Amino acid sequence: MEMTIRVGLRRGMSAVLLAMAGMLVAPMVLAGGQRVAVTDPAGDAGFDGGSAPLYQDIVKAGISLKDGRFTFTMEVAAPVPRHPALTAPGSNHIWWSWLIDTDLATEPEGCPSSSGVPHRTEFNVVISWDGTAFTGFLNDRRPLLTGGDVAVTPLSFSIKGATLMASARASLLGSPSSFVWTGATIDWNSPGCSESLFILDFAPPPPFGTWPA
Repeated sequence: MEMTIRVGLRRGMSAVLLAMAGMLVAPMVLAGGQRVAVTDPAGDAGFDGGSAPLYQDIVKAGISLKDGRFTFTMEVAAPVPRHPALTAPGSNHIWWSWLIDTDLATEPEGCPSSSGVPHRTEFNVVISWDGTAFTGFLNDRRPLLTGGDVAVTPLSFSIKGATLMASARASLLGSPSSFVWTGATIDWNSPGCSESLFILDFAPPPPFGTWPA
């Protein structure tokens, strides 16, 4: 890891993914159709009518594919601190994440939501801060469809000022030819696998973006 130097009311993941509509976003498709980026207005991140820290306010998010690897990028409105404060509602940990839906016909139930609670993403690419260290990982939620557990794979990542980046082999995501996605900053007040989460910002907002565009 490099350091140059996680909506409204409390809602479960599935409810938020359906409800967060109407945020402004400007799509940008770059050369070759293998890289997609979106911009998002600064100052729109927050919860319960309050504002979120600028380092959790997404201003740009993107995904690219090259040589069999996906690269996930996010720019926020201010540099990410070396030791972000864990304050309510993010009193347990913070996510900067990319939520990916590769199969519109399925909604795995469970982690990172509570057991039995469905939401549409098959994969979560995450850079997380737990108050002690930053980590990067991929949640593969597909095993939940057959009674298994989420498969977690460590990922390489970097944080340089206000830019976060993570990468994963395309095969870890099933080498998809297309998918629906969004970038999200999320606060958690529990270790996870619960509905104790607050989504602060989306880019792009529902109905989300597509890769390739």
